[in-house]
Amino acid sequence: MALNRLDVPCWVLDPESSSDDGWHWPDEASAREHLSEDEDRDPKITVRPLPAPCWMVTCDGECGVTIDEEDEYVFHYPSSAEAESDAVGLGWLTTTDGRLFCEDDAPDCATADLARLEQVPGQLTLDGQKASG
Repeated sequence: MALNRLDVPCWVLDPESSSDDGWHWPDEASAREHLSEDEDRDPKITVRPLPAPCWMVTCDGECGVTIDEEDEYVFHYPSSAEAESDAVGLGWLTTTDGRLFCEDDAPDCATADLARLEQVPGQLTLDGQKASG
């Protein structure tokens, strides 16, 4: 599945500095190492874990590219909805079964405007019965 929730929360700077805006680290040690490399950093800046694990977007096609690994970092999102919205906004395509494809790997059946299908109250199901609700 293209939307992947990380197993543990990422670590960020607290408060975030403008030079590291949006950067995440996989663990406390990595975040602290980043802090120690900047001799001019404000000593009040520390690290903290985010309240919940982040989401990432990976192409369901053969390339398996993750949104923006080509620029040496990977975008993280606070929710699956925000991750999917950003992917579609960047030109990625989504299919009715929820798969996401980068522009280079999209199958012919994908379309950016195709929404996930939901049953409309009163609509008949495939077996001829009315949907509940």
